[in-house]
Amino acid sequence: MEEEFNFNSMTKNLSKVIEREINKSKKEYGDEWYLKYFNNFHGNLPGGLYRDPLLFPRHIRDKKIIDFEEPNDKSSRIRLNQSTLEFHKTIDDVIKELRLNPREITEAQEKYKKHYDLELFDLIIPIYIRLREMGYKHYPDLTA
Repeated sequence: MEEEFNFNSMTKNLSKVIEREINKSKKEYGDEWYLKYFNNFHGNLPGGLYRDPLLFPRHIRDKKIIDFEEPNDKSSRIRLNQSTLEFHKTIDDVIKELRLNPREITEAQEKYKKHYDLELFDLIIPIYIRLREMGYKHYPDLTA
């Protein structure tokens, strides 16, 4: 995880923004940059905390962000108009589009929870980038 990031597949402007954000996080936080940068994003991925129906019942996950009493007005329009279930479906669609294996992500989640294994963060990067390309904001859409 020490290499510099260069995202050639994205638009130049977004590529530069994300590259700067990650490199700034690396300088500020050193070896733990990925925890600070991605925060709890992995909780929305397969095997993540926010997908647990016992912790987050369906009636909560069905509600669109804009319908909460005090929605976060910093959210993108796309995220404001989605429920958590719809957001997770979008993430699942991105995982399919990128030809990633959801089971591998779930296994990486378990390794991270048990052994603080950082393989998970390597899997997060392309998903995160694609969601940003789609119009989601770093904060609060993806990392809040």
